[in-house]
Amino acid sequence: MTGTNDKVRSLFLSALMVMSVVAMGTAFTAGAVADTSGNATAENVDLSNTDLDITGADEQTQTISFDAYLEDGDDTETVTIDTSGAENADLTLNDAEVVTGTGIASVSEEDDDEVVVELDSSGSVSGTTVEVELDWDVTDASSATRATHDLEATGDQDGPYTAELAYRVLGDSSVTVDTTDGVVGGDSFFRGESVRFEATTDDSIVIYDRDTDESDNRGAEVDTLNTGSLSSAIVWDSGSSNLDTGESYVIAIDGTNVQDPLRVKDLGLGAEADSESITTEDEIAASVNSSAPGDTIDYRLLDDDGDVVTDDDDNDIEDSTTLDGTGDADIEFPAATNSDYGTGNYSIEVEHVATGITTETDSIEITEAGDGDVSFAGNGVFTEEAGDIANVTVEMTNTDEATVTIGTEEQGYYIVYQVTDESGDGQVSLEFNSYTAGRASQENVVDVANGDDEIDFVTQGGDFTDTTEAVGSDTLDPTEYEMNATVGHVEMGTDAYADSDALGTLSLQPRSTDGMQSWVTPKGTDLDDLSDDVGNIYDEIGSSITESGEAAYDDEDDDGDTVLLQLEAGGLEGAVDNAGGFETFIGNNQGNADDEAIDLTIEQTNEDANRSPKELDLVNDDAISVIEDPENNSYFVAVETSNLDQPARDLAEGDNFEATFTIEQDNVLNTLDDDESEEVSSEFTLVEPSTDLVTNTEDDLILIESASGQTISGQTNYAPGTDLTVRVQSSDNASPFQTRPEATVQTDGTFTTEGADFSDVSPGTNLTLQTRRGGSPVGDEYDGRIGEVPTASVSISNQTTDGSTVTVDSVTTENGGFVAIHLNNASGEVIGNSEYLDSGTQQDVEISLDSALDENATVVAMPHQDTNDNEEYDFGDGDGADGPYTENGSAVTDSATVTIQTTEDTDTPTPEPETDTPTPDEDTPTPDEGDDTATDDGGDETTTGDGAGFGAVVALVGLLAAALLATRRNN
Repeated sequence: MTGTNDKVRSLFLSALMVMSVVAMGTAFTAGAVADTSGNATAENVDLSNTDLDITGADEQTQTISFDAYLEDGDDTETVTIDTSGAENADLTLNDAEVVTGTGIASVSEEDDDEVVVELDSSGSVSGTTVEVELDWDVTDASSATRATHDLEATGDQDGPYTAELAYRVLGDSSVTVDTTDGVVGGDSFFRGESVRFEATTDDSIVIYDRDTDESDNRGAEVDTLNTGSLSSAIVWDSGSSNLDTGESYVIAIDGTNVQDPLRVKDLGLGAEADSESITTEDEIAASVNSSAPGDTIDYRLLDDDGDVVTDDDDNDIEDSTTLDGTGDADIEFPAATNSDYGTGNYSIEVEHVATGITTETDSIEITEAGDGDVSFAGNGVFTEEAGDIANVTVEMTNTDEATVTIGTEEQGYYIVYQVTDESGDGQVSLEFNSYTAGRASQENVVDVANGDDEIDFVTQGGDFTDTTEAVGSDTLDPTEYEMNATVGHVEMGTDAYADSDALGTLSLQPRSTDGMQSWVTPKGTDLDDLSDDVGNIYDEIGSSITESGEAAYDDEDDDGDTVLLQLEAGGLEGAVDNAGGFETFIGNNQGNADDEAIDLTIEQTNEDANRSPKELDLVNDDAISVIEDPENNSYFVAVETSNLDQPARDLAEGDNFEATFTIEQDNVLNTLDDDESEEVSSEFTLVEPSTDLVTNTEDDLILIESASGQTISGQTNYAPGTDLTVRVQSSDNASPFQTRPEATVQTDGTFTTEGADFSDVSPGTNLTLQTRRGGSPVGDEYDGRIGEVPTASVSISNQTTDGSTVTVDSVTTENGGFVAIHLNNASGEVIGNSEYLDSGTQQDVEISLDSALDENATVVAMPHQDTNDNEEYDFGDGDGADGPYTENGSAVTDSATVTIQTTEDTDTPTPEPETDTPTPDEDTPTPDEGDDTATDDGGDETTTGDGAGFGAVVALVGLLAAALLATRRNN
């Protein structure tokens, strides 16, 4: 039963609750008696300019008016206007002022969120009009379909008086739609543009998918707008709509179509920062793309709060530019070290001026730059032959500017220049022309390898330098030229220039002319492809380009191989580059005085008696071109014998030509002593094209089986890589037939046609075969005949092996050949083949597999022919040789299962156990691995101490114990 103390405590708490309720009621009553006249402190509240049109404006005003009531002279009340809703439209309150009723009202507080008006009078006030004017900064304002000011006045006996004052912000728009003209100025807009609808109050505006199957073209409804009661206009952000770019729509205002069709386009405005992690030394740069070429864009720098960054004079950091003809632009702001902003996270906002559509880059982190440093790449030593163009690379850290000097006053030559890493890759590679140095103007001596980088020249000097002398009148001596580099663009004579940050060496070695050799390549070789990537020449050497002194040439058709003459000579690169190419270099120098000339002649050596030799004109014949590879000191002169426009007398089979490159003894590039000319040469001969087809019968016929996959082989002196065809046609008018299988000449001069189908040609049909190149016959015509398909049979049985071999029971072949073993099926991988087998029947043919089988498998035995008679299995090499024996158009096969023999299959004795391990009785069941231990469902089940049954018991005992303990304490 309840104790006395508990009863007293319950009564005391009940009394407190009653007193609290009474006290609260008394307090509320006291607060409501300020105005007992029945009028609120503020009544008839109104808002002017509910359509706040900010188009083209910097400021706008609104006036809130109300009738004020005060009880007596001791009555002071407040009217609070919550203006925080204006922030949604980016309105900023400049000022709030009482303009009417100043005798009783004044603004006591104001900020962007609220304005507080205090009402005070020496006597009672009844219905005096008070007007509060709000002055808004709308410079950065945006459209809002609905916003509110919430007014609350104290002093009403029924509680605070409240009023909601709604208004709309009509922002800038690039497109206007009205009820009569539809889209003013066109029938389309970019998705994301602000669209202004001019209608009447409470008009509905509906946008439909355009569906020409409907009588009014209205398909599904896409979006619905309403002008509402505030105004007859509404500004709509098309970027937040359900409209899809590239589609057409219908706009209806108050049930009437006013625009049909309306096309929505994609501006495609995007901006990507050149780098998202830069230092204070780097420019803030980005690339802009769009589908609006020629339009103007504004771009501004934003901080990590999304606000426009301002300079020290509080001006926005922004700029504008024009998109190029493709709709792109590169934009940038100066590095932080040169500007009024520092480290931190920034982004660039881009605005398409015509539409107001904006985009923004990802965040760009600017960190403090470390000390700038420059160095020469690698070990700082750059080696080239004198006369070549040396590539000198300067690497930069925490800077993009450097001043570089090559040579010294003491060495008789120097050049100083300033470079800027505009590409942003942390380096500038310089191309120094050691041939023009000291004789040409500075800009013709050094250039940047990357066109995005910049170079400015300071000076070129030294005793050797004399730009009034002709280029090539003298060249720099081969020696070690000192180099230095300094951070920044510094002037000579300054301490910064004298105290260089990096040292290097340009090592110019003596140049040399090393040799010339002849190569041949097929007619039609893509020389432009070889020139665009000279590495392709070296890739093709040994396949379609082979070293040879003979070029096949048919003087009846003026048709032949292309000869490649490889001149190997270093130290020519600078002169060739200065001339604008190798042909011009030769043309400019071959007319020099005899002892100063440089020439490359191609002249006949076996001219006829009393006839001048034939000469090929490198400079003037378009059929002779040069592929330059100065990096490897090589120049390839390509002579297309099929296209030569000279000499005066036609080329002929048997003509032998010698190509000779000469640098006469007094030319500045000649490095030999004792008035000796540098000269290298190579010869080539035009030989009559020949092809021979391989016959396979005793009477020199070419026997072709009446089957598919038939090949024809031969030998030719055309250049490897040359494409040929073999025209095969019947010589019997009663059985007309023709096919032209193709072949490619191999490096050894052989060729084999692709497999051709003769299965529909009757055995016994007589044939003629002719090799052709480009439609013209080459070599002799051969006779042939279609023969019966040779027969074969094969038998293989299921077998058990160790997986390394397979045994074929028997194979019978009419013409000899091989047995191939396929895995799984007849089209499966070939995993082994026999040695060559003579014709007739072979028994128990054991075949070693290419790799041992490690699991049971199905194998297929397939007899193959030796079609090219080389007793080597060549099927699958790509030339169509050694096809399978066939029957009724299908390969002859037999299949079997191979079982892999394992150690368990052998009779290996089991050793006796060394320990006395008890053996279970045979009656004792042994469970399989992974099976659960068998139990007797009807028997007792033993559980461990942590099983589910134990937990339940413990829980039950615990509950009983707690209950008993509680009972004991209550007693």
